[in-house]
Amino acid sequence: MEKIVYRTLSLILFFLGVSFIINSEAVITGAVVSVSIISSTFSSLIGFFLILISVILLVLEEGGLERKTRKIKQEIEKAIKNNRVGTYNELIGYAKKLGYEVRSGKHWKVYKGNTKVTIIPVHGRPGKGLYRSILKDLQDSI
Repeated sequence: MEKIVYRTLSLILFFLGVSFIINSEAVITGAVVSVSIISSTFSSLIGFFLILISVILLVLEEGGLERKTRKIKQEIEKAIKNNRVGTYNELIGYAKKLGYEVRSGKHWKVYKGNTKVTIIPVHGRPGKGLYRSILKDLQDSI
């Protein structure tokens, strides 16, 4: 699910939980006769349970794929910053870890959906400029 769905669902559950807790403590006085559908204890339990689910959803908002993508993005930034030169296989590995489609042929072509992100040569060892350029292409398309 997307972040907005988690956040919206979490807020809805939070306010429902708070309303159940407030409702459990409300006491009607005077000449008004009240019929309670659920007991105040049960209402409180439902409220705490809904708030707990709300908190869990907020924690899960940043899912595993996003954390993984952020980690790979940090690796790429570190490689660019240190002017490190790796192999073409390493570049292909970064692309695959980011969830891009890598198509082989005369050169490796990296796609995000139907959009071509970059091309990774098949032969030789990359120079510093080419390696950096491909890393930046991968980083910019995240």
